[in-house]
Amino acid sequence: MEMCRACLSTDSNMLPLDEVLIAKYNLLTNLNVAMTDGLPHLICRNCSETVNHFIAFREKSTVSETTLRQILYTDVKKENYPLNIDDAINENIIKQEIIDEIKNEDAISDDEYELHEEYQYLVEVKSGLINSKDSISKRCKEEIKVSKKLESKPKIKGCPKIKEEDETNLFCGICTKVFENNDELKKHLESHKNSKHCQQCDEMFDGWSQVLGHRLIHIPRKQKRCHICMKRFVSCVYLEYHYRSQHVREEGTKLRCKQCNTFYDNPRKFKKHMWSIHGNKNYVCDYCSKRYNSKTVLRKHILIHMGTKNYICDICGFKSNFIGGLKDHKIRRHTATKVYCKVCDRPFQNQQDHDKHKCQKKIVMCPVCGLQFSRNMKLSRHMNVHTNIPKYECNRCPAKFKSSYSLKAHQDRHDGNRTKHCEFCPAKFFTGSSLIKHRRIHTGNSYKISHHIGSGVGSIVAL
Repeated sequence: MEMCRACLSTDSNMLPLDEVLIAKYNLLTNLNVAMTDGLPHLICRNCSETVNHFIAFREKSTVSETTLRQILYTDVKKENYPLNIDDAINENIIKQEIIDEIKNEDAISDDEYELHEEYQYLVEVKSGLINSKDSISKRCKEEIKVSKKLESKPKIKGCPKIKEEDETNLFCGICTKVFENNDELKKHLESHKNSKHCQQCDEMFDGWSQVLGHRLIHIPRKQKRCHICMKRFVSCVYLEYHYRSQHVREEGTKLRCKQCNTFYDNPRKFKKHMWSIHGNKNYVCDYCSKRYNSKTVLRKHILIHMGTKNYICDICGFKSNFIGGLKDHKIRRHTATKVYCKVCDRPFQNQQDHDKHKCQKKIVMCPVCGLQFSRNMKLSRHMNVHTNIPKYECNRCPAKFKSSYSLKAHQDRHDGNRTKHCEFCPAKFFTGSSLIKHRRIHTGNSYKISHHIGSGVGSIVAL
């Protein structure tokens, strides 16, 4: 039964929820609707018009506010100040962004942090804040003091504050007790070994290594070390990994993410996962309202909306926003010796590159028909098959299609442009499916798609 996702009406005149409409809907409701959540992806025309109406009102209000502020600041500037107020406002905004990034520097990679420092310096030079060597030295010292202050005193909700003057005593970190020497601290920590629970913030853990790593939050800066070998650590994750690999080996060295239950071999991969998947996404795309946790990733994403694809294939004219997309295309379409990974379906130029590759099997399933895919992107494209209304229209004829790929192949037929080249012979085709059928002449392999009745699972079987 077709049902509207917003008002639950069962009107027959329904529209499919595409990515653009979902982004607008999430922006207004903060519900985090996704294409792969397994719920109905239809919306009635009345709700669709309501969403577009409120988005238009939001954009209109934003433009009006910006225009009003510009008019007021321009008047103030003419009457009282010879200073360029707009530059000062932009400067303050840039400063605030830099301070926010310094606060989150634990979640930023070393390369991005170096770029951030260079960007900050260039901004100050351009705005006239740096005029002499003395001022350069002075500002550098001030920034270092600010960054050290933010790093050494993180604000953690629910955790008691630690006074630096109490560092002569040794804090337990799991409870509130204090000890005079390390031997007493070791004996006391053994009493917490079976609890797996922090008494200061009521957080639960899976093992003893996690508890020992977590106690780093509740002790002074100079006491942040392993209580057994006295090696210094700043990060809880690195200290937990140290205990697992050196002192509590029976728990294994794998680090587990509590939010998605995935395991990682080392702290670097674990912190990268936490930053990229579960980190604060403060950077919003102005075109589609998608959120990202770094400016670098947002800049790469914006290239998709710009419409300019600078990387072009010299064989078939394929265009891509990124050089990685062009390399992947050349391997998939124009390399006769390519080898596919049977787990993740990734192509490699030869068998030697394939043997170096290591991956973990990841399967996502279509909630409608049960077909399995190795990537979320492929599942998102596949979901267009289950929509009743094709949203891609040809501008030369009345033909309509459910995917942009089918529309592109159709337009190539209008132009007589055969973009699919066989890597074994000079033959050319309009679609990839025709090329796959033709390639069987050279390889001798044939494939069929079999659907397991009842389970709804589809697979490709070689004959």
